[in-house]
Amino acid sequence: MENFVLYEELGKGRNSFVYKGRRKGHLNFVAIVCTDKNKKLEISNHVRLSYHLDHPNIVRYYEWYETCSHLWLVVELCTGGSLQALVAQDGGLSEDVVKRFGWDLVMGLKHIHESEIILSDLTPAKILLDGSGILKLGNFCLSKAKGETLEETISFLSDSEEAGEDKSLGDFNSMRKRFQGNLAYKAPEIVQGSETSVSSDLWALGCVLYYMYTAQRKMLTFGVILMFIQIVKSASVRFDPKILCVHAYSVEKLISLSEEEWSGFLLQLCSSLEEQRGSTTQPSSQSTAIRSKLNLLCYLCCVAGHTTIANKLINSTLVGKSADVLRVRSKVLRLMGLLALHCSHLEESSHICEAVSMLADLLRENLKNSKLKQFLIPPLGEFLYLICSQEEKRGSPEGLCFVPAAAYTGLMRSLREGDDAVNHHMIAKVIENISTVVSGPSHPLVTTEMGAALWYLFTHSTVEAVRVTAISSLSRLTRVNPAVFLSVLDTCGPAAVMEGMGGTGARVQQHLLTAVATVLLTSTTQTRRISQNQGNIDLLYLNILDKYGCLCLFRLVLYLERDLRKAIPVRNNPSQSGYLCQCLDLLIIHLSAAAQAIMDDVLHLLRGVVGRRHPSKTQSKQLKQTLPTMCVVLDLLSSQIFRAQIVTKDFLIQMGFMLVSLTIPFVSLSAFI
Repeated sequence: MENFVLYEELGKGRNSFVYKGRRKGHLNFVAIVCTDKNKKLEISNHVRLSYHLDHPNIVRYYEWYETCSHLWLVVELCTGGSLQALVAQDGGLSEDVVKRFGWDLVMGLKHIHESEIILSDLTPAKILLDGSGILKLGNFCLSKAKGETLEETISFLSDSEEAGEDKSLGDFNSMRKRFQGNLAYKAPEIVQGSETSVSSDLWALGCVLYYMYTAQRKMLTFGVILMFIQIVKSASVRFDPKILCVHAYSVEKLISLSEEEWSGFLLQLCSSLEEQRGSTTQPSSQSTAIRSKLNLLCYLCCVAGHTTIANKLINSTLVGKSADVLRVRSKVLRLMGLLALHCSHLEESSHICEAVSMLADLLRENLKNSKLKQFLIPPLGEFLYLICSQEEKRGSPEGLCFVPAAAYTGLMRSLREGDDAVNHHMIAKVIENISTVVSGPSHPLVTTEMGAALWYLFTHSTVEAVRVTAISSLSRLTRVNPAVFLSVLDTCGPAAVMEGMGGTGARVQQHLLTAVATVLLTSTTQTRRISQNQGNIDLLYLNILDKYGCLCLFRLVLYLERDLRKAIPVRNNPSQSGYLCQCLDLLIIHLSAAAQAIMDDVLHLLRGVVGRRHPSKTQSKQLKQTLPTMCVVLDLLSSQIFRAQIVTKDFLIQMGFMLVSLTIPFVSLSAFI
């Protein structure tokens, strides 16, 4: 390192610094990364994978050194900083810039894959810009060679000469965690334990493109969902066919069983779950019985993903028997969730009510146990959705089976209590799913209390995915019964509700606007209260709806022009109010098309009376009904917003024909209308 001159600091991370540097005797500047020696494994990996890469969209590696306290990595200098910093400064990038940047990333990633390398950890923070604005991929610390497993990569690096006798590497598990990377940009299969691949790199590329265009790191909703998957996931289910207490039939074999054979197989299943329960006090015997039941449940989890098998099992006595096996609780819950998820037909003789009661009791007894609730809520939600969907399909308002009130009470309490974002997200998703199949306001979830709980979750959660799911659930419940959101408006007031629409994404605006519009159609009082707020830019579309329903078109045009002028700064930041601006644009397009339709109707009637001294009674009636609508066209023509879209060559020809047909001046026509 004595051969290099260090200049100013360009940036720093948790354990590293980046300097602008120059080799003595050379004029070209380079970037020199100084990092702690405990990062030797990652730096060694970067060197072995990137030393031969030479591409305009990849940061060029030059050399590296080791001193007594640090590692020094010499690479190509990129003066433009990181893509993450650029997007943070500028907000969402334009479509043209995203396309150009996206091309840089695609070409760099293509060269990496052709070089038999899997990038594995593509994030905006690891993408750099050079002085001319070209994007470059420059971090291979967590990458691997194509065909390698993560274990092989770590083992190779640990045994390499560069690793040597370094004791800071730690054990294998700690090294694996270091190679985990950023979960927000990982494909679902990677979070669940699969190896990174070309496909997972392309998933990360899509996430980066999304981030560039929206400037929303909450992508990322995907990131939160993936984190949720990681938290609640369990190891892949396996069973030992050698010690299985029933025949280890494959899915195909189970489907082909005759009714008699299936009955015998089902009897074996139920007997095995009941076997030795309470029949012995020997610890070893109890342990063996538990292991046997666990192995059986693992087998059932492996075959329960097929709809035919799920239908047979869930409509049998097996569900009731499984409810008693609490010593292997997690596998029972997983089995129940899989059965409910894949079931397509529920019989009235099903024992599903026993499973729901068991789950509801467990939820009531473990309201403070967040970890257990993460296993309880998914199967309970699947069962409740299955029951509601089957009732809706059959038209059974009296209920297909009994659902204890404790099931919905437990969901409500879990939603209102605690600060566990994962459980809140799952419960909100359960409500969202059920509300899609509920058509009557008598359902236990369609209550003002549930509306208040969802609104509180929407306004107080710091996780965007939870906020989106909460407001989506509230919007869907409002469509079933407007009183759900009307109570929120009565409690919080329109100003607080409209404040929730500002500074949010398009999905939140859409759901919130749907809920408000539903209430406006049913409550004159709330319509009047909302219309009094004329200064809120985020009320663009709501004001238009209100004016369109209560005032003449001329005043609507005035409000449109006023709101469009105010919306200019909002349009420059689509992430703030993009959905509302889209609604406004669509309304303008719709009214412009309506003007053309009016002209067509009027011309059609005029052609029918041309040359006649007196129109028929039918024609006179149609003219009296249609000609007054020309005032709509005239009002729209008086506005700059609509004039450019309405006045075309064909429109002028039609207007000329109309004037000639009536043989009166344009001013007289206007007065007549």
